[in-house]
Amino acid sequence: MWQADRCAASGSPVAARLLRACADTAAEWAPPAGLDVTAVRFGDHIPLRVMAALHYLALTRRAPGLALHLPTLGGHADPESPHFAAGVLTALTANPGIVQDYFARAPQTNEPGRQAPLRRALECAPVGRPVDLVELACSAGLNLGVDDSACPGVVIASRRGCDLHPVDATTTHGRALLSSYIWVDDTERFARLGAAIAAVGQHRPAIEQADAASFVIALQPRPHHTTLVWQSALEPYLDAVQSEALQIAMDALARRLPADATLIYATWEDAGDTSDPATAFALRVHTWPASLSAAHPGTNPDSVIRAGGTPATQSATGVTPPGKPLAQPAKLAAGAATAPDRPAHLPPPVVLARGSAHGVLAAASQV
Repeated sequence: MWQADRCAASGSPVAARLLRACADTAAEWAPPAGLDVTAVRFGDHIPLRVMAALHYLALTRRAPGLALHLPTLGGHADPESPHFAAGVLTALTANPGIVQDYFARAPQTNEPGRQAPLRRALECAPVGRPVDLVELACSAGLNLGVDDSACPGVVIASRRGCDLHPVDATTTHGRALLSSYIWVDDTERFARLGAAIAAVGQHRPAIEQADAASFVIALQPRPHHTTLVWQSALEPYLDAVQSEALQIAMDALARRLPADATLIYATWEDAGDTSDPATAFALRVHTWPASLSAAHPGTNPDSVIRAGGTPATQSATGVTPPGKPLAQPAKLAAGAATAPDRPAHLPPPVVLARGSAHGVLAAASQV
């Protein structure tokens, strides 16, 4: 089982043993009815959904025998004990409704460690210009609470996000749901998430229930403001049509910028070019106008669209000439997209940093 092997290789032996116990007893508990295993994609992360369901059951005291084995809950019992596998099976068979719910829901880790690359992206914003921070697929919006005081001259004027299934971290259920997606060995991440949830308090950020493309289509950039659109680990959850719809929506957003406004589109996603987990993710930043990214090596200023939608050149950059409208995607229902008529053209990104999936930035010597 590849996910169990990955957990073991990543220093999470209890998570690995838990997933193997699920596989070993699958004939006795069986996946939920209606799950089409032939339609499952890699990005669906089915093993992580099962582990999260079990973690949630332990967190909410529905599986006390299992909790004795989970480090995040202070458990130290031997996961190789037959009692561990028995606890896994008992939890799965006694709570079919909760297991079904987790199978139907994409993982929502809302990793607060990703505020580190987000702060790096904020450094691209022009000094003295208010920033409207937007996060796509933000879950509970914990990263919308990023501290702008670490970025001199940058002030976040508004914070809002979207998610297909927003989580309210001010509720008991919301806190348990977010916590359940932490691997059961990862006590450091578990504590970090708990601190971020506590910081939210009763001041929940504005989160709309919407898919990413529809949300971007509805954005109205403000004059003399910088709109920073941020996403992290979103791509695995998008199919090809949804990904293309988002690119078209971002291109259209750039074209309706007020003349004195700026736009930054920053993504923290798997770079796909290394097996080293410490540098697997890349911070890619697209900027409008070109001057925002001109100071960063590797940028081609001729391929960056200026504010208002005018390309810097109309050479072989693939940028759509002014006056030629882009195909606009239909407003998307939750999880449903319509195929765009033509591809979107975003300016080539600048890679500002590399790091881990959890947002730990790598030193320059590691990249």
